[in-house]
Amino acid sequence: MKSVFKKGLRGRTLMVLAPLVLLVALAFATSGYITNSSAASCTYGNCGHVAPPSSYGVSNDALYVANGNAQNVAVIDVGTMSIVDHIPVPVQPNGLAGLGMYTETHGVVASKDRASIYAQDALSGGYLASAPYQLYQIGVKNGNVIRSIPLPTDSYDPVGYCGLEYALNDESSNELVATSMNASDATLQSIGAPNLGRPAAEQQGGWAYVDIANGTDTGFTSVYNPANGTNYESATCGIAWDASGTHAFASTMFNPYVANLSWSGGNGGANANASGTPVSFTAPPAAGRMYHQAETDKAKNLLYVTSEDGNIDVFNISTGTAVYDTTINIRALLGSTTSAIHSVDLSPSNSNVIYLTARHTPGNGDTTEVALDVSNLAAPQVIGAVDGLDNEACGVYAIPDKQDFYAAADIDNLSNDMLFVANGNANNVAVADVGTMSIVDHIPVPVQPAGLAGLGMYPEVHGVVASQDRTSIYAQDALSGGYLASAPYQLYNINSATGSVIRSIPLPTDSYDPVGYCGLEYALNDESSNELVATSMNASDATLQSIGAPNLGRPAAEQQGGWAYVDIANGTDTGFTSVYNPANGTNYESATCGIAWDASGTHAFASTMFNPYVANLSWSGGNGGANANASGTPVSFTAPPAAGRMYHQAETDKAKNLLYVTSEDGNIDVFNISTGTAVYDTTINIRALLGSTTSAIHSVDLSPSNSNVIYLTARHTPGNGDTTEVALDVSNLAAPKVIGSINGLDNEACGVYAIGDKQDFYGHKPSLSLSETRVYWASLSDYLAGKLSVDYSIANSDAAVPTNVAAGVVITGSNSTNGVTVATALPLAVGNIGGSSSAALTLQYNVPVGVTSFVTTTDASAQNGSAIFTY
Repeated sequence: MKSVFKKGLRGRTLMVLAPLVLLVALAFATSGYITNSSAASCTYGNCGHVAPPSSYGVSNDALYVANGNAQNVAVIDVGTMSIVDHIPVPVQPNGLAGLGMYTETHGVVASKDRASIYAQDALSGGYLASAPYQLYQIGVKNGNVIRSIPLPTDSYDPVGYCGLEYALNDESSNELVATSMNASDATLQSIGAPNLGRPAAEQQGGWAYVDIANGTDTGFTSVYNPANGTNYESATCGIAWDASGTHAFASTMFNPYVANLSWSGGNGGANANASGTPVSFTAPPAAGRMYHQAETDKAKNLLYVTSEDGNIDVFNISTGTAVYDTTINIRALLGSTTSAIHSVDLSPSNSNVIYLTARHTPGNGDTTEVALDVSNLAAPQVIGAVDGLDNEACGVYAIPDKQDFYAAADIDNLSNDMLFVANGNANNVAVADVGTMSIVDHIPVPVQPAGLAGLGMYPEVHGVVASQDRTSIYAQDALSGGYLASAPYQLYNINSATGSVIRSIPLPTDSYDPVGYCGLEYALNDESSNELVATSMNASDATLQSIGAPNLGRPAAEQQGGWAYVDIANGTDTGFTSVYNPANGTNYESATCGIAWDASGTHAFASTMFNPYVANLSWSGGNGGANANASGTPVSFTAPPAAGRMYHQAETDKAKNLLYVTSEDGNIDVFNISTGTAVYDTTINIRALLGSTTSAIHSVDLSPSNSNVIYLTARHTPGNGDTTEVALDVSNLAAPKVIGSINGLDNEACGVYAIGDKQDFYGHKPSLSLSETRVYWASLSDYLAGKLSVDYSIANSDAAVPTNVAAGVVITGSNSTNGVTVATALPLAVGNIGGSSSAALTLQYNVPVGVTSFVTTTDASAQNGSAIFTY
């Protein structure tokens, strides 16, 4: 936010040179949530990642990476630099298996509408196999092949296809150009192949044309490189065009050169078969190159060519011929002596950023996708990276509209869901974005004194719900405080953006709860309720003794689980209801962990833990207000269908009359609750679905966007981290499917709470503007001291609705030219500014004698949702 001031020499009068409206720079600086690179994970494995700073403006980019031997296309969200999808590509018969070469996916582009991709297989089919190479069009929603188009395979292509690009690098084209990795017999022999005995004329690389409007292969153009002498092989891998479209540049592989091509047409339609003609070849600047793919920056007249030896050669193409400019040593930038750079693409959002596929990069996974700042070719910088790609990953294709991919790919309508996970011993709540299946925040929860440390139990965060306005969470500690410690259990209300505790509410701790609290839920599963229900993991003395505790000598009446009520409107604990389970005989303990309600709100279902049953409850009120203390009364208990259960949490699908109950033994029991009593229906074996013999299922929540999906917290799931959050499709209970997962959670993670409006959590940037309303000397003493006062108005031009409030507006800094400094103590709190409202403030400046003008920049911050935005 800039202003220009002039101070007159007579009477030190201040005059404004600029218009009264200040020159305001409202650049988004931080989202208010912290992406923890070490903890965040991609969907299908341990993926370290670092996202580019938001100042680069590439957070809306998405990358499609041809994922080599994995036979899929990996999709990367650049905003979080995490892998968010894998789109399968079919496997063709392998024509080169005898050479130690196996089927790979090498080239990929996105369709214009983002609903599908085009991908080609390499090192399969072709010269040595019965099936031809294929170009596949694949739907991103379901991975189904929409159509397959055979590529030319006759005598020209025993090795395979490499790159795939729209003609002229233009997505409006109806033509794709697929480059050919053909190789001479001598080259193939050098990697262990027999002499195929092909004539030299059949040992040439080049490219195939595909008319995607009609789904037809329209021909093949070979490239003869006279620099090779009698070796006709050029093994074309990359091709890219200049701004005019009359020149193209093909990078060749086994004998590296840049072929400078005169190009005619080649943009679909009547010119679909028009090809490039080599007019010259530019040799690499150094020996040891094996060129792979290529990309042009048409505005800057630059050509980037990747190389197996870890470099990128940069050429000037302003004359239609590639003239060497400089080399970027990617190995040096990555700290790797082994990285091989295969593919490159220019960010469509910022031409100062290129994306690279770097194979064999130790420490970041075998293959890493890299975002590189090339604004200064003499000092390039790595600004982002993600690993988890196959060791033979190759092509990369960048789009600037990732929301279109999400819209096309989100068949389950889950991309707007967000999960809050009570993160156990980590003493925080992990926030996971289902759209990217990655952890985007950790909200700290205070640690109370450990009441059961002597039993090997330590403080854990077990229960969590989001506030109705998404600006805070409620979370409770377990295994701390309570019966064996001086401090009571606490329910905390925590600001999601800052992690600060807004208030803490003591929970009942008297004789009823030595173990701790487990679940946390809005009464009636209704967010409009002003009441939270916290379930109690009380245990009998005998159960505690079985895990190493001494006999506490409590009377049986004090060994009952149940639940506490909290009136969140007033911040008060309103009582505790215990549950006596007659099925236990003299053991009164039920250790309640989960509770959920049917659609009528007159029946609830509580899952009990150490001696598992489902308590069928008659429920009265319990939705805040006058009924804040109304409780459920057990009317019956439903036994689990099999021995070995230890029930944890529960969730109801009110529309389908289903109850899901999780178990320590890795199963979910599903009950029909249409009669107000839990009647066993079926069991879902989560361990079998996850391929794990150890997973313990603790919490469950229904997706608010799609009732066919439930979210589960699965502890002890090897291969996916110790605890994994799982998205499960339960549309067919007889054949449930895991459709997403995220690891990186604490080994004692427990409760999960899903919201369907993640944009409210992220918030949006309020439209704030700063203007000066008055410039003056406030007093004679200020005049003599050179202390200038400026009155400002900060206006919020958004519509006057509650979600548009700029909360906690703060002036955080001020910088001025010509030695002027701010005299007002900063930060300066301004308060909340609603939509279509404004707030006034005054800043004073120390103006040195002799200064007649200065420019000042004012910095501010404001919160919306759980994001803090800077201005």
